[in-house]
Amino acid sequence: MRKQLQGLDSNKAAGPDGISPRVLKELADSLSAPLAEIFQTTIDTGTAPTQWKTALVTPIFKKGDKHRASNYRPVSLTAVCCKLCEHVIAKAMLNHMDSHMLLSDLQHGFRRKRSCESQLIIFVDELARGVSRGQQIDAVVMDFSKAFNVVQHGSLLVKLNYYGIRGSTLRWIDSFLTNRSQRVVVDGDMSEVAPVTSGVPQGSVLGPILFLVYINDMPECISSTSRLFADDPIVYRPVTNEGDCGLPDSAEGSPSIEEVGDLVGHELQPI
Repeated sequence: MRKQLQGLDSNKAAGPDGISPRVLKELADSLSAPLAEIFQTTIDTGTAPTQWKTALVTPIFKKGDKHRASNYRPVSLTAVCCKLCEHVIAKAMLNHMDSHMLLSDLQHGFRRKRSCESQLIIFVDELARGVSRGQQIDAVVMDFSKAFNVVQHGSLLVKLNYYGIRGSTLRWIDSFLTNRSQRVVVDGDMSEVAPVTSGVPQGSVLGPILFLVYINDMPECISSTSRLFADDPIVYRPVTNEGDCGLPDSAEGSPSIEEVGDLVGHELQPI
């Protein structure tokens, strides 16, 4: 815990609880033991403190018309102490998933020694091998629309339980996702408090690993080869006959783009 506190960036903003990372960093020696006890208690009881479930949302512009709210990515600023506790849970979850080889080998997002580049290298290599054999390979590049925002909590908890994340850890995650609220902050002005009924907080530590668990079974639901980088999958297959041409739904036994979205709980947006 002391190492985590000492590694905090003093220049980062305080969360909704007003506790600055600078204070936690400079008092690391004194605060490490009581914070560790608090974290252990909240995990053992499976209860995330209410103060940790409030977020200040900063809209980050993506592309398109700047006057449309849908063209902004909501990034949540949460309590620093909550993020430290999330680190403990996220590390335990990743160790569990990796040691039992539960995460799909086709997933390259938010994983150690994997990246967008590793996904691209493998994909391009397979395309090149297919072309050298004289094959036609059809590919569909997709993007999950508002992926992190529409994760269904009930389905996520079922999948976590299936992958062995159970007991007090599962109860803590359930508590962490339940009864959340947020305010939007723009140029120092705040909106009214709004409840959060779905999704995982962008900007949180647990958000990425929870999302990976949520879409982990996607490659099992389609017959074509897939490569995933978080919410940006590529689906492709060699074309050997007319039935293989076009979108995956033209091949026998393969779901359509809409059906893939239904399987993973997302609307798929072509790019």
